[in-house]
Amino acid sequence: MEHTHKAQAHLKEHEAGHYRMLFNNMLSGSAHCEMIYDGVGNPIDFTYLEVNPAFEKLTGLNDVVGKRVTEVIPGVREANPELFETYGRVASTGTPEKIEIYLGPLKMWFTASIYSLEKGFFTAVFDNITEQKVREVKLREAMNEIQNLMRHIPEVLYVLDTKNNIIKWNRKAELASGYSAEELSHKLIFELLPERDRPSVVSAVNDAYLKGYAEVRAHLVKKDGTTIPYRWSAAPLNDEKGNDIGVIGIGWDLREQVIFEEKARAYEVQQRVCLDNIPDAVWMKNAAGEYLAANAAFLANAGKQRDEVLGKTDRDIFPKEYADKYMADDKDVMAGRLQKRMEETTQDPNGNVLHLETIKTPVYDETGKLIGITGIAREIPKIVCP
Repeated sequence: MEHTHKAQAHLKEHEAGHYRMLFNNMLSGSAHCEMIYDGVGNPIDFTYLEVNPAFEKLTGLNDVVGKRVTEVIPGVREANPELFETYGRVASTGTPEKIEIYLGPLKMWFTASIYSLEKGFFTAVFDNITEQKVREVKLREAMNEIQNLMRHIPEVLYVLDTKNNIIKWNRKAELASGYSAEELSHKLIFELLPERDRPSVVSAVNDAYLKGYAEVRAHLVKKDGTTIPYRWSAAPLNDEKGNDIGVIGIGWDLREQVIFEEKARAYEVQQRVCLDNIPDAVWMKNAAGEYLAANAAFLANAGKQRDEVLGKTDRDIFPKEYADKYMADDKDVMAGRLQKRMEETTQDPNGNVLHLETIKTPVYDETGKLIGITGIAREIPKIVCP
């Protein structure tokens, strides 16, 4: 029997040692306290009976054992009455509680679990979450700033998750699509696109993840079934570890641009028809000597198709002796910045030598910068002697 009592005593002592080691080495702060009440039972203060080493590290407070909290942290009762209410309630009822609280006098945030094993006493196990709260505040501020930007951006702004669900958008997206916020929140991005455009958008989203940015033209299908041409950008969103968590992008309404492009194409066709009906050879080159335009007469003289000329230089089109002469003349015209009339020779596809009267004129943009040269050439008729 005596041996059993000694074994039990040793076990209790051993367990107490383990608990003491755990108490002293835990990362969370711990404070065992006695609650102090006023004459009618309201909690008004508490005394620190025991704290662990992490307590000082997390609070910056030292030498607190045996002291009241109102001595250790002046003004805490006025600043945080809810702290006393919570501790008093746990000490009185024995029901554990958890709290998250900002202690104004310390300018710190804490989260704490409070329990009581004896009425009138409590133990608080807590962590300092000030850095986390600061990050949360900064994140909220950043999100508010983003929300403000989203509201004021005149274009469609959208955010997709990795499954291409629409998870965030601005008011412009609702106005452009005709869908309400609730309706958009249940849609995949592809539901707002015609089937013919979906493959190119899938490819653009994949490129955004792989290359960091992508753009694509695709129509937006409105709720009423009508479509609007858009240009979409896409860039990946990453978490703090660099993992892809979605895509963010902007959509630009291209209706005005499409109208302009259609007018430009129509004007280009008209210009080409006019030039192609001129019997003289007409062309235009940029400052690097690359052909930007050439009419049918020029193409016939050169024996080339239009796509064999545009973007090419004289050396790509004509024999070297002719090409070198043409390019030297171009250089003189652009250097002198004056129109020049000259006689030139060329060779047609059949090997016949043609004599041409050529006029070359430098071309400038609206700022006066030299951007190229234009030319017109007419065959000099042969004079037949009687």
